[in-house]
Amino acid sequence: MNKWKQALGNSCYENKRDKRNRNLAIGVYLLWIAAFVVSHLSIKKGWILDPWAIWALVLGTLGLGIAMFQTYRRFLIHADELTRKIELESLAFAFGVGLLLGVTAWLLETAGIEIFKSSFIITITAMLLTYSISLVINSWRMQ
Repeated sequence: MNKWKQALGNSCYENKRDKRNRNLAIGVYLLWIAAFVVSHLSIKKGWILDPWAIWALVLGTLGLGIAMFQTYRRFLIHADELTRKIELESLAFAFGVGLLLGVTAWLLETAGIEIFKSSFIITITAMLLTYSISLVINSWRMQ
């Protein structure tokens, strides 16, 4: 089988428990992203004005974020050594990109130079894309 097809097909997840844990982590992650978008738009567009409702949205999103970390942690605990190595290298690279972009944007904003309207969203997006791309590359490289 082609290495790229293996990498894209998640061939390093061999048993049913690992696949279930991975799919659960992805599902909770997508649910958290949806809650974040709905909460952000509800607050920004003024759809919800009651402070208690805003707190409920924020705390609900936080709760889903904590659940996301717990399911991802469970996935890593039960995964084999190769999968953990692939995930760790991908996370480290994405963290490095986020750290460099975040510090650079902060320094530019301190100097009064605003390149992006929302450098936080750009940094988070870059981290997510870097993680995804490096996950595929590392899966291919370590097969």
